[in-house]
Amino acid sequence: MQTPLCAARMFVPTVDLSRADAADVLRRALHTSGFFYLAHDGVDDGVIEDMRAKSKAFFALDDDVKSRIDAAGTSRGWTRMRAETLDAAHSSAGDSKEGVYIGRECAREELEGDYAALVGRNKWLDETSEASIRGYRRAMERYYDAMVGIGMRLLTLIAAALDVEDDYFDAYWTPTHNCVLRPLRYAAVKSDANAGTFAAGAHSDYGGLTILKTLDDVPGLEIYDEANASWVAVPPRDDAFVVNIGDLLERWSNGRLKSTKHRVMTAGDVERHSVAFFFEPDYFAVVEPIVREVDDVPKYDTIRFGDYLLARYAETYDSADGS
Repeated sequence: MQTPLCAARMFVPTVDLSRADAADVLRRALHTSGFFYLAHDGVDDGVIEDMRAKSKAFFALDDDVKSRIDAAGTSRGWTRMRAETLDAAHSSAGDSKEGVYIGRECAREELEGDYAALVGRNKWLDETSEASIRGYRRAMERYYDAMVGIGMRLLTLIAAALDVEDDYFDAYWTPTHNCVLRPLRYAAVKSDANAGTFAAGAHSDYGGLTILKTLDDVPGLEIYDEANASWVAVPPRDDAFVVNIGDLLERWSNGRLKSTKHRVMTAGDVERHSVAFFFEPDYFAVVEPIVREVDDVPKYDTIRFGDYLLARYAETYDSADGS
């Protein structure tokens, strides 16, 4: 059963950063659906448009060209169509999408450290030989930096929602974070839950925050409404990002914030393009549930983010390196 779009608008509120009630709206969203539209974020339109154009140009390249930066065996670069299966229990094939992993440029010592499987050097095509993507690296890096800025602004509002100090989370993201940008192309393939075919299978995100930008007006994102046992369509909006809480912040909040299952279902008539930004802390960050009330007890074990993420990747991919 598909919930009408009017229900989606109620279920996914808009947090307008230009309004005084932004913190209150965000608080309600985090405690209910865990999803919200983010408007008036301050990101320059030119940064978004440049990223949009270059992302689509990259995916228009032949696979043999994209394979020059194949992510096989690494945590950076291009992942092929159907390389990922987000809902292995219900899928008959890999998800009908391809993507690129772009992360923070890591120091040499990190490449041989505890989380070497999660870090690496970014992989870029030679733009001098591929005229259609000239400026791709610059466009992605500018957008990446803009998303880090949004994430840091949201951390202050999230801290307020949890009744902790405004800068409570800052030290976990600075000076070193492990945010990942992932441009995505969904093939023009019809999704069918009964047949086990998905553009992206049902899952909740692993980490802190996901900041999503849909690059066209093609629908597909759906979130699960547990109360009504139904999937709610989240229409794309060119004037806003879609932001959601991940499992890490749910456990960090001791279950007070909501990490919600979602999926992507495509109609099959056209491709769909989006860019996801995974706003993640340092891999060495020790995450302990925030217990603020006298009669509250921790519902989750204290974990180190890198250990947690390696375990989650192992559930999704054939190898534990996220390739």
